[in-house]
Amino acid sequence: MPVPLAYLRVFEPLAAFPEAERLRWTAYLDREAGLGRRTAIALEQRVAQTRLLTGRAGSRDAALVRRVNDQPYLCPLDLELRTAVALLTFRQALPLEAIDAFVEPAAAARAVDEIAAAERAPHIRESAWAVPLEWFLLFEPEERRFHDHPAGARITYLTRLASASDRMEAVIELVEAVIEDGEELSAVLEGLADWLGHFDPASVIELDYAEVARLVPPGLLEEDRTCSDLWQAVAHLEEDDFLGATAYYAAARARWSEFEARSATS
Repeated sequence: MPVPLAYLRVFEPLAAFPEAERLRWTAYLDREAGLGRRTAIALEQRVAQTRLLTGRAGSRDAALVRRVNDQPYLCPLDLELRTAVALLTFRQALPLEAIDAFVEPAAAARAVDEIAAAERAPHIRESAWAVPLEWFLLFEPEERRFHDHPAGARITYLTRLASASDRMEAVIELVEAVIEDGEELSAVLEGLADWLGHFDPASVIELDYAEVARLVPPGLLEEDRTCSDLWQAVAHLEEDDFLGATAYYAAARARWSEFEARSATS
């Protein structure tokens, strides 16, 4: 069974891509080849299997497509680039004595070369088993959408990338100003802000619970207000109410810990 993933996706306007890429994506759109959400997830699952066997994504260009004010916005799957990033991230997480046993130095070197050659960041971040709490701070609670489909309920958030960047920068400034020993949290938030900085400010960004939504009982999924809880935590921090901030943050953290525990025992 594939590991359930949640996704953070950036959709860039066609005009934001370099000329060579823009021409390629224009031809892609002319073929009406844009992927739907479920098709993209299925493709990524197949690629994950290929990746395990070969270390390569082994797939052609593909993208999700949105229309914003009747203009095409694309989220390339960036499968080869994401494979390289995932390989290096995995290698960095291993103990020093185990690194070469799990990831060959030659494979790591190829990954470094691929990332350097790309000169850009992947348009998609993914997370297994849960939605990282920092992702919610890119959105306002009102930007949440609950979709109750026969095939399974899901939750998405959608906003302008410029708005998401402004929110993240404000939270970083607040954390640095009021939280002692908050370097680890700041590093996580700054990493997310740096990733956003690779894309055109006119882009839109989507958080999709995707397959992670299946881990949450339907009633609890519809009632999930993690984004609201985190912004309540931020509001309390602004008032120097650390007890209130901790309570709201702990509620959000406990909720996702419960969802993960349910999946482990199901």
